[in-house]
Amino acid sequence: MENKKLLTIVISLCLCAAVFAEDPEEFSKWKKVDSSKVAFICRVAITNNLDMDFYAIGFDAVNNRAIGPRYGYVYFEIAPNNVPLLPMRGELGQFSQTILSSSEVRKQFYLQQFVVKLFSQDYLSLLQLPVGKDVSFPPEARYVYLGTFVYTLEGYDLRPTQVKHIDEFDAAQKMLNEKLGTNVQLYRAELVEHKEKPKKK
Repeated sequence: MENKKLLTIVISLCLCAAVFAEDPEEFSKWKKVDSSKVAFICRVAITNNLDMDFYAIGFDAVNNRAIGPRYGYVYFEIAPNNVPLLPMRGELGQFSQTILSSSEVRKQFYLQQFVVKLFSQDYLSLLQLPVGKDVSFPPEARYVYLGTFVYTLEGYDLRPTQVKHIDEFDAAQKMLNEKLGTNVQLYRAELVEHKEKPKKK
């Protein structure tokens, strides 16, 4: 069990680094999708008013403040047992969109955690914010709202101690229509506590 946990942590950290290997200009681009794709919409925010000057010194990132904090997330597909990555080019506190092949997500997946990168080009400043939800949505959905996740952090190392899952569906629908320049149907995802399936003997 301990070896499994250690492997999960190592894989997660490697994937978190890959999340932010994106062109910063891509963060603000929202796109229309066809039936072979699914666009996920969500917002991640924190309640804390961070002293970015303080943390820039602490993370030795004074020269890496070209862009503000960004978030992405890692999901573990329920089956098969591999560890794919779902990048999300989101500005912390703002709605964001990411697009995946509908066959890849298989209409259901395990959203393990969000990751926040406080400073550009600095992977030491990655924060891991737990989610732990199984996600499902209608097979006809092309645009899926995951919700808004608001975290409270504590301590100098910014440990997440509380999370609120908020429904801002109407605001997300309005933002999606404005970004795409047309009206599209946004669906709510269903999120439930993750339960590991028993292993076959």
